[in-house]
Amino acid sequence: MNPEPTPQTAAPDQVLLTVPGSIQEFLEHLCKAKGVSREQAIATMLYFSCRLLQENPMQPGVDLFTEIDFARGVRFQTCRRADQLMTLVERLLLDSQGIQRAMRNRTINS
Repeated sequence: MNPEPTPQTAAPDQVLLTVPGSIQEFLEHLCKAKGVSREQAIATMLYFSCRLLQENPMQPGVDLFTEIDFARGVRFQTCRRADQLMTLVERLLLDSQGIQRAMRNRTINS
């Protein structure tokens, strides 16, 4: 059994985290549902948070939680707009197919 790393023995590429008790149960559920270890789940979430922050300019004087929440909101809005755009494109394609069929039927019936 490996001892838990301490700040003195942690490797330079490791980060020691304290998971708040309010999310312990959710983290356990997440790990079981996705079949990953706690370390993998936390590393993935940390990576994702950093990627969100990279995509948006950070503001001086704003706390990290607010920055991450804002970045998440921007990504959500972007996905929602892309979905709306795809819906519009699909509608345009269906309309153009309908017009093409109508023109073809008109030509055949003439």
